[in-house]
Amino acid sequence: MMHAKIIIEKSKIDGKNEQIFEIYFFGKLDESTTDSVADEIYKILEENNDQKYFIFDLESLEFLNSKAIGYFVDFFKKISEKNGKLVFSKLNDYVFDILDLVGVTRVIEISDTLEEARLLISENL
Repeated sequence: MMHAKIIIEKSKIDGKNEQIFEIYFFGKLDESTTDSVADEIYKILEENNDQKYFIFDLESLEFLNSKAIGYFVDFFKKISEKNGKLVFSKLNDYVFDILDLVGVTRVIEISDTLEEARLLISENL
């Protein structure tokens, strides 16, 4: 059985009251893990309904299947409906290639560093 996990941290934007959920992905999002990880993120979205700003750090994500891509698009849609912003950060080459191939990188902003991701979000405020 393959493993996947996420670590969730919160940060504040300098000089603003808004906070950012930074979600770090580890392992493989495959048929056996994708739903449980997605459920954790949906729970965050539901419990923090006023929260609009998210960074997904994908540096340590080793694999993702089409279901995971579908969830990413749905998260983007739900966050955008709240006039929020989702930024993907630190994509490794494999993850970037997959997301680019299916067109996700043309919809969701990509950053090379967490600092850049935070800046992209603060520009939205």
